[in-house]
Amino acid sequence: MTGKGLIWIEPATIACADLLATLHPQIFVSDEQVWTSDSFKQLLAMPGTRAWLAITSRDGQEVPAGFALARFAADEAEIITIGVLPQCHRQGVGQLLLTQILDQTGEAGAEIFLEVAANNKAALKLYLKHGFAEAGRRKNYYKRGNGDRVDAMILRRPASTL
Repeated sequence: MTGKGLIWIEPATIACADLLATLHPQIFVSDEQVWTSDSFKQLLAMPGTRAWLAITSRDGQEVPAGFALARFAADEAEIITIGVLPQCHRQGVGQLLLTQILDQTGEAGAEIFLEVAANNKAALKLYLKHGFAEAGRRKNYYKRGNGDRVDAMILRRPASTL
C-alpha cells in the first residue's frame, strides 16, 4: 500500500507487448531508442524471459504504473529493464518490481546483472540498497534524444546475497 493507493504486480505476456510499447516512451522520455511492440514481442518470446506489470488503482480504474523485464539462464539473470511512469515515481513501484525479480532469482540461486545509466541516481540508490555493486562500465553507452551520451554502469549482485 502506498500513500496514493494499492500497487500490485502481475505477470506480463506477449499479449501485453502493445501496452509495454505504449508505456516505454512515457517512462524513458530522454532515450533516443524507443522499443516497439515487435521489440517487446521478440524479447518476451525468448526462452527464460519474464515480464511484470505494476498496476495501481486511480479513480476506480486499474492503470499501469510501470513494468520490468528480466532474462533467466542457468545460474545467471539479467534485468533487461525496470521502468516507472513519472506520475508514479516515489511510490515504491520500482522497489516492488525489483523485489519481484529478486524473488525469482533467489528461487533459481542466480547471480544477477544489469546496466543502468550512470546519471540515474534514483535507480542506482535502489540497486545499491539491494546488494548490487559496480562490476564495470560502458563509456557513452546510452544515447539520449538530445545527442548526449551517458555511461552505463554494469551492476552485479552475487547469488550469495539472494
